Amino acid sequence: MIKRITIVAALLLALGACAFADSITLTGVGGNNAAGVYVYPYYLTVNSTSGSTSYSVACDSYFNTVSVPETWTGTANTWATLSQTMFGSNTSFDAVKAYTEAAYLFAKYATNPSTAAAANFAVWSLFVGGYTSTPSSSELAALQSGITSTGANALLADANSWYASASASQKAMYQQSLLIFTPDAKWGAMGSTAGPQEYITMVPEPGSLLLFGMGLVAGFGALKRRAGFC
Repeated sequence: MIKRITIVAALLLALGACAFADSITLTGVGGNNAAGVYVYPYYLTVNSTSGSTSYSVACDSYFNTVSVPETWTGTANTWATLSQTMFGSNTSFDAVKAYTEAAYLFAKYATNPSTAAAANFAVWSLFVGGYTSTPSSSELAALQSGITSTGANALLADANSWYASASASQKAMYQQSLLIFTPDAKWGAMGSTAGPQEYITMVPEPGSLLLFGMGLVAGFGALKRRAGFC
């Protein structure tokens, strides 16, 4: 088990060493929706010099818009390049906490589709304070309505409680597995013309991550939204 942890950790650290500019296309949505918007999963195809890769992702930026099959230029960021993400570049915002909790929620709801709506709204709520422009009152009201109707507050409370009690090693398991697809044009006016959204996924896949996490705990003793698009 220790050998497996070492190998996986080394691989994730290698992935986190750099970020690359890519062509990103939103190829589809999974059909889950709540409060008038689509929730996880969304599907991205990332084209880079090394080839084309498809991902099942979640959207973390509620106040931005893209539509199928829109293509934009962006970067696949890892934890090592968190400062280059949509919210990591805002020094007045606790991006470490927000992205760690987002990864924790993603790993849970990606393996339990019935919680997708509540968990995706919980993820969106994590980043409300990270925008450099203030969302409009109507946009905030729409988000709050979705949070309330899906029961997202319960999952948000769970993520906050986990973060407060988790060890550094437990947090690192999620942090180092997080892949963040950040658009180059990430700061615009709020609303439907704000430009592409940011998406997250986990490497390895969430099911493997959760099993891996259970082993770690034992070892230590313990995707616009509107009109159908996120």
